[in-house]
Amino acid sequence: MLDRSISACLGLSCSIRYSCNRYMLAYTGDATRWTAYNACISDFRQWRPNMKIHIVPIEPMLERYSAQWLDWIATYLIQNPIIQTRIYEPYDYLHTQTTSTITHGQFLDVYETNSYKTTQLQWLIEALKSGQIANGDTILLLDGWFPGIETIAYIRDCMGLNVKIVALFHAGTYDPHDYLTQKRVGCWGQDIENGWFKIYDKVLVATYYHRQLLCNSRCVEPHKVQVVFFPMFHTWNPIEVERHPKLVVFPHRHAPEKQYDLFDKLANNNDPNLGFIYQATHGPNFTTKEHYYRTLSSATYSISMALQETWGIAMIESVLSGCIPIVPDRLSYSELYPALFKYPDVNGVQAISAIENKLEQLTQIKKTNPGLLEDTLNNLQEVFLALGTVAIPTIFNHCYQRTEQ
Repeated sequence: MLDRSISACLGLSCSIRYSCNRYMLAYTGDATRWTAYNACISDFRQWRPNMKIHIVPIEPMLERYSAQWLDWIATYLIQNPIIQTRIYEPYDYLHTQTTSTITHGQFLDVYETNSYKTTQLQWLIEALKSGQIANGDTILLLDGWFPGIETIAYIRDCMGLNVKIVALFHAGTYDPHDYLTQKRVGCWGQDIENGWFKIYDKVLVATYYHRQLLCNSRCVEPHKVQVVFFPMFHTWNPIEVERHPKLVVFPHRHAPEKQYDLFDKLANNNDPNLGFIYQATHGPNFTTKEHYYRTLSSATYSISMALQETWGIAMIESVLSGCIPIVPDRLSYSELYPALFKYPDVNGVQAISAIENKLEQLTQIKKTNPGLLEDTLNNLQEVFLALGTVAIPTIFNHCYQRTEQ
């Protein structure tokens, strides 16, 4: 566990020309907006100046964003020392190469991640017993799908402690295409999720799409569910490699909900008149995150056919690496991407045809109006960096807010 003093000062200055309608007011690059936000956080500290946030991270894996995520958050906290925190991190992730073999379709190894969370749960119990988690503190779960967390609520309520539990949700069995829903977990997942939503004081999600999906599918009080976007460090340095003008990448895991089989059909259906080269970024030939980023940086297009997406980190990594995104007009993509980069919400053979049409259209625009394509992509990159940067202080902001707000 790491004890740190950290700050929630934003200090952002960005100019965003393109933005989605829902985010326009919050992310116009107005310095006054960020100043007001910092003052808001300062007010929360006046309410409870001795409050500590107990951060319970998701298992950090080098093959996923989760190791980067913990690094970004830790770096942010070290650079801005105001908020008192304690990080419940069983791995020495700064010195250990945390890797694991992920089976087809899984996000994390089912044995390892539950062992990891069990250790975190034991530490939380010990911290409650010793008084290290005190009245007025907040427990922040960076993965709300946390079997056993009801134990903490049980102890808290039995002891009459005023300790908030704030949880960030990535997905759940309320999504019909989620990995857990496809397994037997889907039979009982609804009940346990509904229990958690009664326990949690705040439920944080990355997009308005995810918020609506959750509120429409589970017994959760809508005021508890808040959109915070997705943490990402405020700088992004694409790898300098030669970009192939015809390379199209599929940046997702080879999971059913990502429809790799449809990408495979697209690649085999390659129109020789268009002459695109299709490549998946996951599999036996991709061993490191750097290799993954190098491939993204060498591609011109990145495509998705996903049936489940509550944020879409792989496509956002593609955009920040300089790829032109091609996404279906559904899920979180609908609110995050401009029309230029979206194809109709279709599937199967129709999706293959729609993607081919979009590739042809964008290729033509590159020839006739390259400025339009470049400006739209650059503006989208700015939006993603702004949303990713503001996510961390937004999450802490919700940790400070009173429960009744």
